[in-house]
Amino acid sequence: MNDRTHRPSGGHQGVPAYDVLRACEQLGQQTELRGCQRDGRLRVGDRVLGRIQLEAVGLRRRGRRPPYKSVHPRQQLGELERLREVVVGSRLEARDLVVHPVTSGEEQHRGGHAPGAKGEAHVAAVTVGETDVENHHVRSRSGEGPQGISAVARHHDVVADRLDRPAEGRTQRLVVLAHRDSHHTRNLSHQGLRQTPDMSSDAANALTPDERSVLDHLDEGALVDSLMELVRIPSTGGSDAEVEVQEVAATVLRELGTDVDRWDIDLEELAEDAWFPGVEVERTAAVGVVGVTDSADPGGMPALVLQGHLDVVPPGDPANWLGSDPFSAEIRLGALYGRGACDMKAGAAANLAVVRTLASAGVRLERPLAVHCVIGEEDGGLGAFATLRRGHIGETAVITEPTSGQIITATAGALTFRIEVAGRSAHGSMRTEGVSAFEAFLPIHAALMGLEADRNRDPDPLFVTRMPFALSFGIVSTGEWSSNVPDRLVAEGRFGVQLDEDPRLARARFEDVVTEVAVKDPWLRENRPVVTWPGGQFASGRTDADHPLVDGMSAAVVATGGEAPRRAAGVYGSDLRLYTGIGGIPTLHYGPGDMADAHTPLEKVDLDQLTQVTRSLVLLALRRCGVAA
Repeated sequence: MNDRTHRPSGGHQGVPAYDVLRACEQLGQQTELRGCQRDGRLRVGDRVLGRIQLEAVGLRRRGRRPPYKSVHPRQQLGELERLREVVVGSRLEARDLVVHPVTSGEEQHRGGHAPGAKGEAHVAAVTVGETDVENHHVRSRSGEGPQGISAVARHHDVVADRLDRPAEGRTQRLVVLAHRDSHHTRNLSHQGLRQTPDMSSDAANALTPDERSVLDHLDEGALVDSLMELVRIPSTGGSDAEVEVQEVAATVLRELGTDVDRWDIDLEELAEDAWFPGVEVERTAAVGVVGVTDSADPGGMPALVLQGHLDVVPPGDPANWLGSDPFSAEIRLGALYGRGACDMKAGAAANLAVVRTLASAGVRLERPLAVHCVIGEEDGGLGAFATLRRGHIGETAVITEPTSGQIITATAGALTFRIEVAGRSAHGSMRTEGVSAFEAFLPIHAALMGLEADRNRDPDPLFVTRMPFALSFGIVSTGEWSSNVPDRLVAEGRFGVQLDEDPRLARARFEDVVTEVAVKDPWLRENRPVVTWPGGQFASGRTDADHPLVDGMSAAVVATGGEAPRRAAGVYGSDLRLYTGIGGIPTLHYGPGDMADAHTPLEKVDLDQLTQVTRSLVLLALRRCGVAA
């Protein structure tokens, strides 16, 4: 990194300079941290990376709500006692904590330090976005009043490489927390640190004053509260809690002033529909919930739908959660843990927060915004299907599934299959007198693996994986006694559907492979394997990657501080295919969380990312729906 120094002009002369003198090679590296905190204090020249000091950073509540009462430390107003500072800021974070000495003379000319000699510790450019600091201050513990830092924010400040240690009597410890968002470097190379993104440039300038004002009303505490409430409801598919979580969502939407349609889904009627997507769990009851905001066009088609499913998969073996309750919604190191936290109650909480933010800001939209809360997504899409069949549609839709910072414009499909293979039982000591159903299944398995390879030879470039259309066996059961030749085998799994492929053709290709194996095998020719298609039947779905909705979502992400998202395709089936297919609605996925965390033990979602995504969704809603005069 080149030696650079910058002296901003104008602004508040009382704003202190700041330096970054050293950084760990990897974000969150513990060795460096322990070295600089052995005596409980940070030392001059130390930089703390990761979220180690998160408990020391607080958020001013803006007077609208009582102080946050849960264990989440970022929501408490804390004091950095050992730094003699209090930092207040809803979008500042501890990973960019820097501490250095500043003399009284240097404090007056901000940033005018001479660069150090070549070979000294390198510096990273630290910036604080203008939109982050307009209403926030750094308070000094030395008795001075609040010091506005907006002057620093309006310049892309790059500070000196090195600052000589002044006399101890002239040292004042200062702290700067730079903007946190998806741009921030997660892995730092030996070649140096990437710069924190400059929020004073195009990204910030893309926001109008009115948009900034509305975004300031996003209540992060209420957002996290809402997510915790949802995660603590164990809404696995088919359970009573799946109904309970929908009732909670309906109550929230009513309290936020939306026109709520809450209805009991007629399961028998939907099951007779020719387009019924299938289910994999039994249900005796199911509830649909849609909330539509007030607008200058009452009764008009919503310009934007925000959709999220509130059902979750089972948590699995409790031992894999390392002693934690899978539905506890614990917060550790800036992430909220629990089944469904990532997939996809974080996205549902973000949708509710968009409505809450607009209501708090007193915004009346030109055209309606709709929030669809659905169930049954994990086992076929029952809730989305019921919602669309009830007539709830929109001009565009965003499903806030976890997307790892990408915009997903297409998803592959997935079909649940079942294969039954017959054998002939015999005593294990005389196995040649029988026919093992397991051995009869092996050539079927090999042929289907060949089919998988053929179907994945030339995938659409939207996919970032080498095998977007996987064929996997999830359950294989055979035999009843260890010393018997098994006379029956049942194999169940999922079969990936290619983009734009008719699921009926996909099923036919699968069955043809099984039939081809059977006709070549003497036993299987007379004892044909049986292929059925129970459970969820997900077609693929696609929205044109150049659709204005996609461009609008990308612009909203950039304007609120994120990098322009990559446009990609998901390898999983989702409700997108129902909204684009049955609903005819241009639809994309963009939501908080990493898909790699979905369905896993210790499932989690990063709360910083949750806030960033919610801000982007608020902005998208403002721009697509418009604000009434």
